[in-house]
Amino acid sequence: MNMDLLNFGTEDTAARVTLGYDECKLLMDACSALREAQFPGLMEKLPRQFDENDLTKAVGEPAKAAALMNIFELEQSFHQALHMFPQGHDHGHNH
Repeated sequence: MNMDLLNFGTEDTAARVTLGYDECKLLMDACSALREAQFPGLMEKLPRQFDENDLTKAVGEPAKAAALMNIFELEQSFHQALHMFPQGHDHGHNH
């Protein structure tokens, strides 16, 4: 993992992080574990394709749904990154 700080000390300060395949996989799995720890059994309550309204119904309140959506988005970012590496990412099923 490499991290660069950009525009340090300004209102535009940002961190740019470069991750390898194993780091992306680990962070994706960590997001999944965090989601399951905070919202146990949630995935069984959701339809295969869901939106924010489905999340709100499943967790009971908009603030929790927003927090859950943040976890999903982060998890999905790491998941998509895995597909960009030469070794790809196997979902364990054939098409």
